[in-house]
Amino acid sequence: MSNVLIHGTRSKHRDRHLTVQAILDTGVTDSMGTQDVVKALQLEPIAHQVVQTCNGPFESELYLVNFQLSDKITHTGIAVARGIVDGGQALLGLDVILKGDLCIVNDDKGILLEYVMPSHSSPSIAKRAGRQPRREQI
Repeated sequence: MSNVLIHGTRSKHRDRHLTVQAILDTGVTDSMGTQDVVKALQLEPIAHQVVQTCNGPFESELYLVNFQLSDKITHTGIAVARGIVDGGQALLGLDVILKGDLCIVNDDKGILLEYVMPSHSSPSIAKRAGRQPRREQI
């Protein structure tokens, strides 16, 4: 889970933004935000879509947002569905994750999760192998 800044690109108030708890989920194709996020940012739907979940399909509005993952990593124009996100306010799926590299290391110090962008830049995990990293950790 990570703090993510969300900015609505189609909103009545384009200057609004919201910092939310987001879950990175490699098992999800498309990103999602809760009704609270939609309401707080006053997002306007761009389309409707049937969303497939482990609890079955449901119809949802789609909204266009920007995700700012850190000071240097921003993903723009991401279509997100409105839905329920257990344990957070946004779910970042492969539509966001695949724009960079997600690195996971499990060692005696615990689990380290790092997202770097642009894709194929050297994450700090590579430092353990003696390479100099260029990274942005979230």
